[in-house]
Amino acid sequence: MPRKGADILVEALERLSSSIIRNILPRHEQGGVFAAEGYACSSALPGVCITSSSPGATNLVTGLTNAMRDSVPLGCSHYGSSPTKNDWH
Repeated sequence: MPRKGADILVEALERLSSSIIRNILPRHEQGGVFAAEGYACSSALPGVCITSSSPGATNLVTGLTNAMRDSVPLGCSHYGSSPTKNDWH
């Protein structure tokens, strides 16, 4: 998902885009995780989903739970900034 700070990641994936890696930008994290699950089911290859941290990561929960219950190979990761001393109150 294109979010704050994701431009570098998205651009890197676009440069690597080939027959091995196909980068698809969904409109919402839930759509992305379900698309990754559908890919895994239809191709017999693992689906991969990357999202932003915090709310973006929580939007993956339903799709991850569904994939786990159906034994679908799915890998998910989130990115975001590391906490700084100003982030802790």
